[in-house]
Amino acid sequence: MMELKAMHVGLDIGYGQTKISFTSDQYTPARNLVLHSGAAPFGLCPTGLGSGEARTEIVRVTVDGREWGAFVDPDAIAGGVSYLNEDFTRTEAYLAIYKGVLSMLRSNEVDHIVTGLPVEHMRDDERVHALQSRLSGKHVIRDGHIVNVKRVEVIPQAVGAYYGASDTVPAASVKYETVLVIDVGHYSADWVYLVDQAVRREFSGSSFRAGAAVLQDAAAYIDKECGVPVTAERLFRIVRDGADVVSIAGKRIDVRDAVAHGSATVSELVLSKIKTCLREAGAVSMVLLTGGGARFFEEATKAAFGHARIVVLRNPVMANANGFRLWSMRPGI
Repeated sequence: MMELKAMHVGLDIGYGQTKISFTSDQYTPARNLVLHSGAAPFGLCPTGLGSGEARTEIVRVTVDGREWGAFVDPDAIAGGVSYLNEDFTRTEAYLAIYKGVLSMLRSNEVDHIVTGLPVEHMRDDERVHALQSRLSGKHVIRDGHIVNVKRVEVIPQAVGAYYGASDTVPAASVKYETVLVIDVGHYSADWVYLVDQAVRREFSGSSFRAGAAVLQDAAAYIDKECGVPVTAERLFRIVRDGADVVSIAGKRIDVRDAVAHGSATVSELVLSKIKTCLREAGAVSMVLLTGGGARFFEEATKAAFGHARIVVLRNPVMANANGFRLWSMRPGI
């Protein structure tokens, strides 16, 4: 197994996708990966019949003595699966995904992993410390393969995006801005408010209506308008594949209309909550919009903060993971 030195990892295990950004030192270009956030006992994983694509990224790991498959498309797991709850980081599935991540780093020792939690969950010190403890130390991946993680740091989700925004917005251009970062994930939409490049926690927060809620609304819209029941998980797969018009149950369905309906419904509610949270804060001069669900919230964000400069980060899906990695490589760390 190839050994790398000074391994730094930015890890964003989302409810929809797992994003990894890692490098061996400051002079080595980072490697970025985006994988499915599904995991299940191996017997429930897809068999890969047909094209075989469903099985190509599955990694076998051991969790509490049982064999699990990590990076499985949730839509393909036998019996279905849902991780949309606040205890996801405490589940066997989360640990299976984490062990899958460690196996892909191709190193027996990892110096520093930075990951994130929703802003609201960061207010719970016990939750934060429990996650740090769970992810740190020695982990048996499979068949005697052990990876030692020396240090784990947990920071608010959207702070990672702010720290990694330099590939879209030069650092000098945000120095005097009052910045609002809105990170739209699958499970939560998080926002952080920054003045003089410092987070103001009292004006930051989370909504647990985000990308998944958009897809749930869109699925209900398709059922009502087209008479075709479709799960939010299947719709997520369609959207992720970039398909605009699909055939289901012999009917031609334009998913763009459904997603637009869901986006408008959910994003307006969340932006209203953000505006309420910022009522006593100073005026926002720049909004950084990021996360896998950023496009769902773009129009509502422009309407809510039309006076501000709105910037959609160049690679919103990877923004947090990239920022987490850069955070781990700060001078003096």
